[in-house]
Amino acid sequence: MAMIELEHLTKRFGDVVAVNDLTLDIGDGEFFGLLGPNGAGKTTTLLMLTTLVRPMSGAARVNGFDLVRAAGQVRRSIGIVFQDPSSDDTLTGYENLKLHGMLYGMAPALREKRIEEVLALVDLADRRDDIVKHYSGGMRRRLELARGLMHRPKVLFLDEPTLGLDPQSREHIWAYVERLVREERITVVLTTNYMEETDRLCSRLAIIDRGSVVALDSPERLKRVLGGDVVTLGVREPNLDAVRALGGSTGSSNARAWCSSRCAMPGTGSPDHAGHRRGRVRGRAAGLARRRVHALHGAGDARVGRGGRMGGAIDALQVRREIGGIGAIWYREWKVFLREKSRIVASVMNPILWLLVFGGGLGRNVSIPGTEYQAFIYPGILAQSVLFSSIFFGVYIVWDRKIDFLKEVLVAPLSRTSVFLGKVVGGATDSVVQSVILLALGAILGGTGVIPGLHLTAWSFAMALLILALTTAALVSVGLIIGARMSMRCAT
Repeated sequence: MAMIELEHLTKRFGDVVAVNDLTLDIGDGEFFGLLGPNGAGKTTTLLMLTTLVRPMSGAARVNGFDLVRAAGQVRRSIGIVFQDPSSDDTLTGYENLKLHGMLYGMAPALREKRIEEVLALVDLADRRDDIVKHYSGGMRRRLELARGLMHRPKVLFLDEPTLGLDPQSREHIWAYVERLVREERITVVLTTNYMEETDRLCSRLAIIDRGSVVALDSPERLKRVLGGDVVTLGVREPNLDAVRALGGSTGSSNARAWCSSRCAMPGTGSPDHAGHRRGRVRGRAAGLARRRVHALHGAGDARVGRGGRMGGAIDALQVRREIGGIGAIWYREWKVFLREKSRIVASVMNPILWLLVFGGGLGRNVSIPGTEYQAFIYPGILAQSVLFSSIFFGVYIVWDRKIDFLKEVLVAPLSRTSVFLGKVVGGATDSVVQSVILLALGAILGGTGVIPGLHLTAWSFAMALLILALTTAALVSVGLIIGARMSMRCAT
């Protein structure tokens, strides 16, 4: 039974063909490898299979669900370890896993049990309460593996999971991957540049070049086909079509051509210049594919039914999941706010400094009929502080994109509306907390006579807080739109 089915899948970025008419089946429980040079189309294929990039033509199904029409069910069926770490380094290992479980709508009791299981699986149980920024590179990779397994996916995608790791850490990651496949019994798709990695881990392997499969077989059989004495020639302007024609149309001959076209001239280290130029073009395609996932747009809707049929009505379960997803994003924003104490201190100190500068300095020379100057300018200072903090929070989405946290959220089975609302609620909560501090500070300063004429009753305090809450929600929304636009502009 095929767990993943690709039929003539194609993706272009302008004139660059990233994935070219790709047809492939991956069986249930199979450990499958995608091997190829940088820019061959591996990452673009994976981004399409995880619903982060939309194919231009062709069809694909994951766990029986159509990639486009049932994107939400596809997301619920998969886990992914991205090429670059996407865990939040301001949270602890436990908090990152809890956040992931909340995004996927796991019940609290099941979520806690599963956190303990996956932490034990990757030997991080004793570091669960450490901030992730204090993890080593290998530990963070293990946390990414644990997070990808949290919701018991049917398929786990590993996008170059050992890239940039030292040999010892790579060996450890391989051991953990072998262990999780044995214990979790899931389908795994691995993209990599390392032949030894696919040889050790994969039961079947596809070599991809120019977005097409040039060889498909078990690593052992491919080694036998490609083994023996090899004479390597390096030329400046190779005629690769003629080389492929010499070998016929079989996958093994194409694989030989693929390998030989990337070899260096013995004794010189000079690369095949034409191949190098093609690598740059294909690398541009992969980069464009990665950039597409940085914006809060596209990739389908989570509110879909099985078998590729759109859900006609929003059922109660999906509504609960969407609300839970909003709560998960709020949880993350609240934790980050509490950890970044400098933001809280700055939100309190800035109004005080404004009062000292304008109230203390100009107040002696400015007269406002019916009230004191400091009491007159205090609402404006309060509004200005809330304005800056709200807009800043919205633009903070650029940082989420930079640390790749946004990709984890976008691959979760949530509608984009819920992602947006979660960020708005999180930002509004942070701003309301700052507003409460500033209003309380104003009440204290007015009551003690430090700011004569400033009197806050319980009613005025409550009304001011309500107005500020609504205002901050609107301002955070504006900030998010600005931040998303900045992310798209930076990506292009």
